[in-house]
Amino acid sequence: MLLLGQSVLQRTQRGLQVRDEVHVALNKPQDNDTADQALSSLDVALLLLMGAIDATARVVHGVLGIGGSAHMAGWQHEKWLADVSRAASPLGAVFQPRTDDAHALTILRLLRNSIHGEALPALAVGQGRWRDRTLVGLPATQQADLLAAFAALGGEAAWGVEQVIPGRMHADPGILLEQLLPRVLQMLNKIMDATPVEQLSGVSLGTSDLVPPVDAHSEPFNELSRQSIRLQLGL
Repeated sequence: MLLLGQSVLQRTQRGLQVRDEVHVALNKPQDNDTADQALSSLDVALLLLMGAIDATARVVHGVLGIGGSAHMAGWQHEKWLADVSRAASPLGAVFQPRTDDAHALTILRLLRNSIHGEALPALAVGQGRWRDRTLVGLPATQQADLLAAFAALGGEAAWGVEQVIPGRMHADPGILLEQLLPRVLQMLNKIMDATPVEQLSGVSLGTSDLVPPVDAHSEPFNELSRQSIRLQLGL
């Protein structure tokens, strides 16, 4: 259980590092090599973020003592989510249909699932022979579900989504990731806040254990350090 919890933080940390790789590639003169670097890093970021979400499901499965194999634990699985809702309604409420978190999970899940099929393709955009930017193609078979989720969370333009080729939707990889990342972090915070780890055998938590240390000099938990980290991460 401890290793699962640590995996959530580790994968999130690695996701933040790979996010930088996406932007480094997109901010170079664009060619086939930089496009490959950007989309390869985007693939890894999606895998890591979804892995962090999946790890929280495994933790919840164990904490709540839900029956059946832990392999069935996943916030996208309706039957498992129903079991979670019965055991801990605040947790089940996070991913109820039409919530912002449910829409964000749909976007993350469907884009990550492209790893099982056709790779997300790059599209060069520019004038004449000059390549100004690189877009990523959205999976055609999931396009309707993705567009519905984008519409519910600010609209296609906010997510960098546009129709450059008739009938096909593409997105700016940097904008897409910047929209998705803070929503995933908020999602993780909600899950961790609502997970009743105090139910575990041998665990005794007081009120002070549920918040960062109050000592102003406790690094890295004092508010100044936390605010500085958030600003440096653009969050």
